Amino acid sequence: MKHETTRASRGIAPAIAGAALFAACAAHAGTIQPEVGGGYGQGTPIAGTENTVLLHLGAAYHFDNGLGARIIWFADLDPFQAFTWTDNPMRTFSSFAGLQLVDQIPLAEQWNMMIGAGMGRTRYNLVNTGEAAASETDGIATVGVQWKPARHYAMSLQYNYLTASSVSETALLFQWPF
Repeated sequence: MKHETTRASRGIAPAIAGAALFAACAAHAGTIQPEVGGGYGQGTPIAGTENTVLLHLGAAYHFDNGLGARIIWFADLDPFQAFTWTDNPMRTFSSFAGLQLVDQIPLAEQWNMMIGAGMGRTRYNLVNTGEAAASETDGIATVGVQWKPARHYAMSLQYNYLTASSVSETALLFQWPF
């Protein structure tokens, strides 16, 4: 009997790996930092206009020296992107989910620079191809600046670039370090 992987089961392995990473990190001194925000996405595989608004979610763990890991997900908020009408087959960006190694470098008392690199999966909608969806492994590079005016609140302006799909995101994120 052949085992077939479903869409739902493909997301379980990264979720378990992320949960294990955060559980292992919780035993050491450091900071857990959930983040939510929005971004402006650009790139060739974005439907129609080559730009869109993205929803961004993530969570990071930073050791006291600033090094850490981050789970990141962002997706196109255009509800009609999969229904773009065109005579030519095309693929459009749907979402990205990945894991990054990150470093926060202090710039001033309330300011940090953040850099990161990692890997993940980019998901596409396939328009006029007869197929439902596709995905590919994608690298991600991030640079940003964080303003942390209080112990348990921060804001970050970040630029994320996906290396294989050539999609970029400029995002404003709200963060709650604890």
